[in-house]
Amino acid sequence: TLGFPPGAYRYLRVTWDDTNSGRLPMPSAVDARRESGSIGSAPQVLPVLVERRPSEPGLSRYRITLPGPSLPVVAFDLDVGGSSVYRRAVVTESRFERLEAGPVELGTAMLSRVTTDGATASALRIPLRGLTEAQLDLTVEDGENPPLELRGVSAGLAQLPWVYLDAPAGAGVAPFGNTA
Repeated sequence: TLGFPPGAYRYLRVTWDDTNSGRLPMPSAVDARRESGSIGSAPQVLPVLVERRPSEPGLSRYRITLPGPSLPVVAFDLDVGGSSVYRRAVVTESRFERLEAGPVELGTAMLSRVTTDGATASALRIPLRGLTEAQLDLTVEDGENPPLELRGVSAGLAQLPWVYLDAPAGAGVAPFGNTA
């Protein structure tokens, strides 16, 4: 039994030192349990590459490049300059359907930021669903405003389930979720 203080841990590594004794074999089984009321891990955030694209007046277009396709991205968080923002944003990706490639909408949001008396309230997150490609397009409707001052984009990743491996002699088993 190993005890350690509660906290948000991404990994648990157990190392034993057998330099002053005989070599120990690999353990036949390892069990872990989650203590009720434990602290969950913080959502993972990934900074992504963003590039401004040419566009017609009234629209700002950007190409967002992820490190790879089919990542579990659930939202984009935008870092935007300016004290007042109120614009519609759409994230799309190109997909083939039969013989043509066309844009598929993955998420849309109303970007907003208001600053009053030194206090700022903002909603600069675009929820996403079903992305499969590594390159996405972000289109922001500027209207009569100057182009959006986009300083950066971060991708919020989904919390994925844990898979525990139990490998006794013979076949390996990968239980998912509650082993009961």
